[in-house]
Amino acid sequence: MRETPLEPALAAGIDPAQRAREIQRVREALQHSGGVAVSARTKTQLVIRLVIKQDWDTMLRQGVKSREVTPQFVDPRELEALQDDPNLALARQVLVHQLGVVRHVEMMATLSDARGCITWTGGNTKVRDEADGHGFRCGAKWAEMGTNGIRLVTQSSLRGAQIYGPEHWMDFQLRWACTAVRVVDPHTRRLLAVINLTGPWTKVHSDTLGWLYQIALRIEDALRSAPHRVQWRRLAVAAGPLERIRGPALVIDRDGVVVASRA
Repeated sequence: MRETPLEPALAAGIDPAQRAREIQRVREALQHSGGVAVSARTKTQLVIRLVIKQDWDTMLRQGVKSREVTPQFVDPRELEALQDDPNLALARQVLVHQLGVVRHVEMMATLSDARGCITWTGGNTKVRDEADGHGFRCGAKWAEMGTNGIRLVTQSSLRGAQIYGPEHWMDFQLRWACTAVRVVDPHTRRLLAVINLTGPWTKVHSDTLGWLYQIALRIEDALRSAPHRVQWRRLAVAAGPLERIRGPALVIDRDGVVVASRA
C-alpha cells in the first residue's frame, strides 16, 4: 500500500470550537438517520474530511453503535509476546526516551502493533486513568473501537492522522484529540507499529502531528542500524532517572560514558 501524506485535523485559521460544533451536528444527524438523511449528506460534504466520512460510512454499514462499549482484548500470553517482540521493544525504547515531556502535560502516549493492539501506554497519569476506565489500555484492540486515530492509520494508506472531538465515532471519545503515526519496518516496508498521542480535544494542534512523525522516523532509523539499537537502548534506560531528577543532570554508564544529559 502506497503511503499518502500526513492528515492534520484542522487547516490553518480554522476555529476548533466552531468546527467541532458543526461536525457534531452532522454526526448526530447521520447517526440518528442511519446515514440516509439528504440534508446530512449534503452538509457532510462541506464539513467532514473525506477520510473521516469514509470511516463513518463503514461504521454505519456495520451497524456500530456510538454508545459506550467495551473493547476486545488479546489473550495475556499474546500481549506478553507482543511486548517481548524485539522490534516493538525497540520502538518502545525510542518512544519512552522521546516523550518524557508528555508526563507534564495533559497527554498520554501509546504504542500499538500493526493491527492496532495497544502494547504500551505512558504519559500523564490523570489522562491515563481516565482512558483506562474506558478500556484504552494494554491489550485492547483499538482499531475496532469506532473511528479513531489508531484505526485510521492501520486501515488506510495515511502515514499519520489527527482526529479530534466529534470526529470520533464513540461517544466517550468525544473529549479527546488523537494524533497517530505509522512506524514502517525499514527492511520489509510493512507497517510495524502505530505511535499515538491522546489528550483533550481543545489541545489539538497540527504541530503535534509533525513532531510525532519525526519520532516515527527516529524509530525507523534505530530499527535500520544495529549500532543505533544499542544507543537507543541506553537512552531509554537513562530516560527514567532523568525524569526523576530535578535540575541539571548527567546519566553515566558503568564505563563512564555519558549516556544522556539535561542542562
